[in-house]
Amino acid sequence: MVGKVYIVQPEVARPQGGVNVAFSFAELLAKNGQPASVHFQTDSFVYPFVDSAPDTTFSPFSEPGPDNLRAWMKHLRRTAKTPKPKRVPRSNRAQMPDPGDFVILPEYSYHLQADRFGDVPHGVLVQDVYGGLRGTFRPLAQGLKRSPALRGFITTSQASSELVSSLSDLPHAKVPLFVDSKAFSYVEPKKRQIAVMPRKRRADVETMVDLIRAEPRLAGFETCLIEGVPYERVLEILGESLIFLSFSWQEGFGLPPAEAMARGCIVIGYPGIGGREYFDPAYSYPVPDDDFAGFFGRICEVCAAYDAGPAEFDAMRRRASEAILGRYTREKTQASLMRAVADLAPHLPQRP
Repeated sequence: MVGKVYIVQPEVARPQGGVNVAFSFAELLAKNGQPASVHFQTDSFVYPFVDSAPDTTFSPFSEPGPDNLRAWMKHLRRTAKTPKPKRVPRSNRAQMPDPGDFVILPEYSYHLQADRFGDVPHGVLVQDVYGGLRGTFRPLAQGLKRSPALRGFITTSQASSELVSSLSDLPHAKVPLFVDSKAFSYVEPKKRQIAVMPRKRRADVETMVDLIRAEPRLAGFETCLIEGVPYERVLEILGESLIFLSFSWQEGFGLPPAEAMARGCIVIGYPGIGGREYFDPAYSYPVPDDDFAGFFGRICEVCAAYDAGPAEFDAMRRRASEAILGRYTREKTQASLMRAVADLAPHLPQRP
């Protein structure tokens, strides 16, 4: 199919925010008349961690050229240690992008895939700031030849936008992420529950949970780990929890704390670089990265203050939800994404 957008993604066996975003982008493009798919490298891979169901395609990807062979072997060793994803027969259709299409490559593996599609116009989706540094900009600084087919970058946060602006002279378009206002609607009544997602800084999370459970000042507050549960259970936990602890680390944006704010949680913790654009002290409690003692102290302070007078905190929770759901909307993401594709891939047929 001529004039299609292919969003290339890895075949991973666990939920990853960046892959979730790729699925939502493909779905938004298709709904607005721009053919798009999430593109893998095998015909049988299934990513079961999202509700959306855009088109999925594949084309084989073997070893890159000799200049990238060492990086490719390191990549194979790393991925060999991860659990194998679920596979079913023939779930993805075979399609090879051609020069009439547009390919979007992930920032963390651009150094491996820069030549994968030859002269097909392509862009780089920069979600993870540090993934962009390691997979795109450092390899270019070390001598990786920039493909003449590279048209520019798409960024998804203030942090990733600043990175690209400072390190590249190519065009780039910012496409803000969205928080689903239906799924992550505000919840007023809450349990005395502290939720935490141990996807980053696991050792610190486990230490913090042990300290909370042993602290007399926090008696009566339960802790709940959000891990290995269905999407519906995540929504339920965030809806019932009064407090969400953010252990974000080197994020491009960091959706979980924003989603927790939308659900009416008091969010305390690390912005993780990318979260600084929405960790507003007017309705959240940012803690300097790695200040563990300050983090624990702030939890104790907030819980004591809440018990002394919850009305002020309840008003703050509502302000936080309104701010997140008003700023990060599906409509803004959709409009920005369509403009980004039009700007970086003007050769595609214009869509109404």
